Amino acid sequence: MISTAPRRADLRVVRIIKCLRMLQGACYSVDDLAARLSVSRRTVYRDLRLLGAAGVPVVRRMADRGLHVPPAPL
Repeated sequence: MISTAPRRADLRVVRIIKCLRMLQGACYSVDDLAARLSVSRRTVYRDLRLLGAAGVPVVRRMADRGLHVPPAPL
């Protein structure tokens, strides 16, 4: 029988894409991301490492420690 429940890996991919889209639109702290994605800070750091390994430039603003992804050059 085919299960319709999402697998853990599927949920992770969806969460990482949500994180990427959030960071493309605004700056967030790790705490804000954790709260909005309903995960721990540790999970957010893991997801950010995966984005970085995939070549996504996650930038930290020094003034407020906000994270964001700058627009891609055309």
